Amino acid sequence: MHVLTKYREMIDMQTPDEVIWEPYPETVIRDLPAYCSSSRAIWRTRAPLLFLLCC
Repeated sequence: MHVLTKYREMIDMQTPDEVIWEPYPETVIRDLPAYCSSSRAIWRTRAPLLFLLCC
């Protein structure tokens, strides 16, 4: 089994209390170029989101 498949399975098995949703703060959004934040009111996704913190 490829490691990506295993990660997807683990994410799919998470329950809502195991996920901490932290949207980007206004300070970050404000500093983006206009094309990055256009149509912001309708942003959405149905995709696995991974954030890897590497030191």
